[in-house]
Amino acid sequence: MRALLKVTFLLSLLSVPARTPAQEATQVPDEADIPKPVPAEISLAGAERPDIARFLNVRSASAPSLSPDGGRLAFRTSLTGQPHLWVVNATGGGPHQLTFGESVTFHAWSPRGDWFVYGSDRGGKEREGFWLISPDGTRERELLPPFEAFRVFGGFTRDSRHIFYSTTQRTGVEFDIHRLDVETGEDVEVLSGRRGLYVRSIAPDGSRIILSESRGEDANDVLLFDVATGDVDILFAPDDRAGYVAFAWQPDAGGF
Repeated sequence: MRALLKVTFLLSLLSVPARTPAQEATQVPDEADIPKPVPAEISLAGAERPDIARFLNVRSASAPSLSPDGGRLAFRTSLTGQPHLWVVNATGGGPHQLTFGESVTFHAWSPRGDWFVYGSDRGGKEREGFWLISPDGTRERELLPPFEAFRVFGGFTRDSRHIFYSTTQRTGVEFDIHRLDVETGEDVEVLSGRRGLYVRSIAPDGSRIILSESRGEDANDVLLFDVATGDVDILFAPDDRAGYVAFAWQPDAGGF
């Protein structure tokens, strides 16, 4: 019986007709299935049925942030086609574009106001590199080149000397906390993490850091990290999952 089945199977394979040269040349997907652009016809303003192109071309500005002295406002906009960093005097006037090329994913003033740190991934890979650029756009340098690890910016220390950030550099999965010296480039892991661990707020004196640890897809616990001792205290980790955001320290670092 097995021999009969084997012979029948072989015969069925032999009976499959060979593909003709025309069939071999058939494009997959078929040409008719490939969408083709058509000329855009934007309707006049006030039309009863406005064209969707008007909505697709809306431009906006996001992430506004004042300089430490309150004199300038930084923001990101995709006016040029990619999200980039711009700055404008707080009293008004024309904005000045600072970054060019690849999309800017975040920006932050240094506490002294002499630098921005900004992030950019290459080709939308979500693996950010970090750069410094002066507010007038005349000086710029690389802090961390784009890498295969994920990075999440955490913030500057008050003296503008260091930044803290999270990265998956060690394992490719778990986020550790790093401290980077922006002057010397020294990069040190200060806390080995697990899952999603991110810097949320640095105490004014730089002694402690509020950390957020992901808990599922929509919640987080809150930890307090002592930079000098390496101790980590759990502040909020309720039985019922919750989300915590928007931390702000008191000026004397006595609480937040």
